[in-house]
Amino acid sequence: MPSTEILEHTFTVAKPTIAPTTHVSQIYPTSNTLPENLLKFYIYFSAPMQRDQTYSHIRLLDQSGKEISDPFLEVTPELWSPRTQRFTLFFDPGRIKRGLMPNQDLGLALKEGNNYHLVVSSSLKDANNNRLTAAYTKTFTIRTADRTSPTTKIWRITPPTKKTHEPLVLKLDEPLDHALLHRLIEIKNPKEQTLAGKVEITHNETRWHFTPQTPWASGPHTVHINPILEDVAGNQLTRLFDMNLENQTAQITSSDPIVLPFQIP
Repeated sequence: MPSTEILEHTFTVAKPTIAPTTHVSQIYPTSNTLPENLLKFYIYFSAPMQRDQTYSHIRLLDQSGKEISDPFLEVTPELWSPRTQRFTLFFDPGRIKRGLMPNQDLGLALKEGNNYHLVVSSSLKDANNNRLTAAYTKTFTIRTADRTSPTTKIWRITPPTKKTHEPLVLKLDEPLDHALLHRLIEIKNPKEQTLAGKVEITHNETRWHFTPQTPWASGPHTVHINPILEDVAGNQLTRLFDMNLENQTAQITSSDPIVLPFQIP
């Protein structure tokens, strides 16, 4: 019986070239005028991203194009949302809080009256190991530091019409933290039940819109706000981020929600 010869060949299949599609979709805060003691940025991507080495692809430049040294708090693991489409970029709190050594030695990374550029390099890669479609730059101007808490007493409520899906609108007193606005405010109906619905944030994070899944009922409703809700400088509703340590015990630290009533006739 004739023998059968088996021939083996080794070859490599080149990875197909795929045009990149992932991009930076938005950076929060969206305003182009930000406080000197800004606490963080949220960088949103159009698709899931790789989790490591993000900091090396992000730079903060001054108005002359010079890179600012060590402005951010680089933490491990990196601060990604579960789907790795939102990256949280903190400024170094030690440089923000007065009285701490980094603040005394280096000062604030951002200076009032100056312009800055936050640059996300196109070399940053998505979960499929592809680069971004293009670099993204957010240019912004710095105003005076914000060292006061948001004031819910002057928030304006625009109530909806009963038996509709019209949105309830809260007009806030200042821009608040985009991510926290999505999860720290809820609406309760006349039976004190929390309503399910969709939240939308607009007007540079100064408008909160809530559209219910079911039509509005008439009667008394309430807005419940978790007191740890922050402005863009990290000031909570009942506690400042940057404060004199001697006055720390004088601040209100209640965990009870702040309740704002409104009526749907």
